[in-house]
Amino acid sequence: MPAHDNVWFLSDRTCLVRNVDAIPEEIKLHLTPKTSMAQQLLYPLTAVLIDEIAQPLRRLRPTPEEVAALKVLMLMKPTIIRESEGIPLANPEELRILSDVRDKVLTGLHAYYFTSGEENPEERLSDLLMLSGGVAICAAQELEGLHLLRFFDMARFDDDCSKLLFGG
Repeated sequence: MPAHDNVWFLSDRTCLVRNVDAIPEEIKLHLTPKTSMAQQLLYPLTAVLIDEIAQPLRRLRPTPEEVAALKVLMLMKPTIIRESEGIPLANPEELRILSDVRDKVLTGLHAYYFTSGEENPEERLSDLLMLSGGVAICAAQELEGLHLLRFFDMARFDDDCSKLLFGG
């Protein structure tokens, strides 16, 4: 397996490792048992992150405009803001406005492809939108992984983070 398929380097200079056993010995020497165990607990998530997000991002090389559009589309997903603990977070009119904004973002992104000379704008747009499904799956799995790290006392969260991530 190529080295970049085993590791996802993050912007804060840390990394997620798919297979701890496959990393070079000189790096393994610097890993504490706690770090190795955390990586093994997160292995299923790390594999999905690399396969569903990192690799497609490397292949697509999204522009800042595409990243911004994808963020807006994901943050304004009607399914995300429908309800929290049975309480509606938006009324039907707000959901309609949200849908209109999402439509405008998609229309704008499609127009951006035409003005930038994209050869196959429909395929590019669909490839970009397919990333959102992987991101949503990874976010759910990441939350499960954080629950495991907290349960096994391998990570600590301040009160605000704990409320945000785990509710309550």
